[in-house]
Amino acid sequence: MTPTVGPPGTRHTDVSLWYVLVGDREQRITPDRAEFHGVRWWTPREVADAAPGTVEPHLGRMLAKLATL
Repeated sequence: MTPTVGPPGTRHTDVSLWYVLVGDREQRITPDRAEFHGVRWWTPREVADAAPGTVEPHLGRMLAKLATL
């Protein structure tokens, strides 16, 4: 659960559910344009190096746990 940042009165809590699956970086992703400005594949290193506010703040922690499996 992550509190969002935004103008007063627009803040809410995001609840993220993550699923691990096998994918292909060449696979075309078609986002719902009503919900997303864009999408792309990220490597674990890119997530770790991302500027604060760029990716979901708990994603790096989840990827670190996944790497231990």
